[in-house]
Parts: sequence; C-alpha cells; structure tokens
Amino acid sequence: MNAEFANWLTNPIPADWTRYRDRWEYAHALNAVIKIIAVGSLAISVLVKTPQKLESSI
Repeated sequence: MNAEFANWLTNPIPADWTRYRDRWEYAHALNAVIKIIAVGSLAISVLVKTPQKLESSI
C-alpha cells in the first residue's frame, strides 16, 4: 500500500481511493486485534499457575 500511495504523489488520485483507504484501515484494525490477543495471552500465561512437575524419588 505504501508503494501505491507513493505513486499518487505524481499521478492523480484514483476515483476508488476509498477502497484503498478501507483496506488500509481494516488491516490496521486486524493488526490491533491480533496484538490485543497476543498481550492477553501473555498476561494469562504469566498469571495462571501451572502444576509443578512431580520429582521422582530414586
């Protein structure tokens, strides 16, 4: 998208520029959702206690 936008500096903006804008915004929204899920998963992994491995006696 950055290359496409850079092309607009020297050429007229296309008539369907809103389609490009929408795709750009949806990509940012999806990226935000993925990062929120990742941070939430990390927080849960730190806060939830996991069972300890049982040591076998020899």
